[in-house]
Amino acid sequence: MRVQVPTQKLLAFQKYIRNNCGAIFLGLVVGTIIGFWVHAPNNGAIVQLQSKPLRSPDPEYPLTNPLLGYDNPESTNFGQLVNFKSKLSKLVDQETVQNNASKISIYFRDMNTGHWISINEDEPYTPASLLKLPIMMAYYRLAETDPKILNKEIGFYVKNNLVYKQFINPAQRLQVGKSYTIDELIKNMIIYSDNDSMQLLFDNFTPNVLSKVFSDMGIFMPTNLGVEDFLSVKNYALFLRVLYGSTYLNSSYSEKALELLSKSEFKNGLVSGVPEGVTVAHKFGESGLVDLTTNIIKNREFHDCGIVYYPQKPYLLCVMTKGNDLNNLEKSVSNISKFVYDEVKNYQSK
Repeated sequence: MRVQVPTQKLLAFQKYIRNNCGAIFLGLVVGTIIGFWVHAPNNGAIVQLQSKPLRSPDPEYPLTNPLLGYDNPESTNFGQLVNFKSKLSKLVDQETVQNNASKISIYFRDMNTGHWISINEDEPYTPASLLKLPIMMAYYRLAETDPKILNKEIGFYVKNNLVYKQFINPAQRLQVGKSYTIDELIKNMIIYSDNDSMQLLFDNFTPNVLSKVFSDMGIFMPTNLGVEDFLSVKNYALFLRVLYGSTYLNSSYSEKALELLSKSEFKNGLVSGVPEGVTVAHKFGESGLVDLTTNIIKNREFHDCGIVYYPQKPYLLCVMTKGNDLNNLEKSVSNISKFVYDEVKNYQSK
């Protein structure tokens, strides 16, 4: 049976289709893309992609629940990143076969898209000097409500008593008997990675101030700092992510923190793997225990994590390593940094 459509209604429907065909087509495309990513095939399985919000509630402000960012699943369904991770895994295998490192972990994140990949992301490491970044963030967090705290002076009378010896020595040291403002100590701690400055800053506030920064990020922090491996590349990357997005500190202090990180005097590791002139806001950490009976340094670790400001394509790269030789560990991080930069460059040119 044929259904007759009134001429006026038919003309009106045709006009609607002509006027809205672009929107209808776009809706179909978007729906198809969403359907593909939500049910993207991965070795024949159906993948449900879920984003977990990372929030930082404060008991003093019960009506707010600040959003730090989203913990998205690893980007294993993006063609280029799949190939990228495959090649990165081969490079890690090569570095370990050549005995440059016994263990390597990598976290890479495209800061524009939020897509990320990782290698051995959950392997725990000793943070060592990487702790200087959250210490800086803790002070800047306090300074948001009390800016005068940065002008407070602290006298330096005794050198630090840290468990791990500092093998990469700072170019500029504190002078015994002199007083420094907290702002000056933060600069020395970050730019020169000075352990004496870190010790003074750590001793000046109650430990719960630093642990609050970790708990805000949802990261476990043991009470015996510097003694055991507890930090992973993925966890540490979150400190840099919230600075870049100004979601933990305000824009002023986030910018101040990243500016100090970009002035780091340490030029090996990540920085040596990118062309001269490329800004890298980073923090490195190194540790090793000296056996007092044999005077042999063991349990070497070297890490370097930062944001590489590739033009129009900034990315976050965190590399943590374990091995026997500090120079070889630095070389491995440099090789990985160069490889990642070249991959981003090739990706950008396509």
